[in-house]
Amino acid sequence: MKTFEFCKIFTKKKNGYFICPPNYMKEFKNILDKGDGYLLIKGFPVSTKNVNALETELLKLSFTFGTPVSQSNKNNFIVRVEDIIGKNEPSTSLTRGYEYSGALPPHNDRCDLFMLVGIQASSQGGKTRLINSKIICNQLANDYPDVYEILQRDFPVDHSKFTEKQGDISSYPIISQTTEGDILFWYTRPFIENAAKFDIKNGLKKEQVRALHILDKIIEENIEAYLLQKGDVLLVNNHKTLHGRQKFLEGDKRLLYRVWLSIPNGKKLPTKYLKLFGRVQEGTYRGGVWSDQLKLTDISPNFETAQKEIKELLFANENNKRN
Repeated sequence: MKTFEFCKIFTKKKNGYFICPPNYMKEFKNILDKGDGYLLIKGFPVSTKNVNALETELLKLSFTFGTPVSQSNKNNFIVRVEDIIGKNEPSTSLTRGYEYSGALPPHNDRCDLFMLVGIQASSQGGKTRLINSKIICNQLANDYPDVYEILQRDFPVDHSKFTEKQGDISSYPIISQTTEGDILFWYTRPFIENAAKFDIKNGLKKEQVRALHILDKIIEENIEAYLLQKGDVLLVNNHKTLHGRQKFLEGDKRLLYRVWLSIPNGKKLPTKYLKLFGRVQEGTYRGGVWSDQLKLTDISPNFETAQKEIKELLFANENNKRN
């Protein structure tokens, strides 16, 4: 994994936002788009004395790379990744992966880019797992061309965990391409398998099951694991990288922060991604999980306008004090 030192690159402005030199931004983009698909920036100065101040600082850092999108039906633009279920209550079908200590299979999120920030490392397990889809596709094309072709066909996907509507099913290929021929990956096996629970017609054929088994095998043979430490900032291209997590001890004080981001130079997505991202046009503000009170459609599709709107939304109190 490509690693950088925060203190050697970033400077903080008086308004709390951060500046990253253009040459580094260009290098980051190249790694995220054409390289590993993820990178690590070490040494972000974390202070946990004031949680609200820390979350504000992390949100302002995230604007360096894109614009945050909502991650839940409560319109959380930054979430704490920690075990809040653990000893309190069992997980349910609506429990989100960032709320408990269980292992998470390799998957994608509903955003262009996401940022994970280490606050406290787990004492045992809990490593973040990452694999670039190019590694998967190359091995499939060479060793299992029939599987590679099957994975480019539609698979049923259950959206219930995000929409809270049982039987909310769509179909997408696991491997697809942009109009420029750039490969995109979308895979969360539990969501594929859950689709059959609502309607038997969504059951997988034998060839599809075999394809998923081979896909999982290739992922497990090549996936990288990293234990995020305090001050680690991990950036991940969600279209190019599958990510997951090792199980960690129930009740462990492991804590990360996560921000989902829409990016200004986002490529045009296949029309079938519309339900996943809300918008698929090139360079638009898109992605996320939203509430009925604040929907993606309430925010401008124009990226620059959306960024201003989200800044006003997130830092309204701060802006009022300044005025």
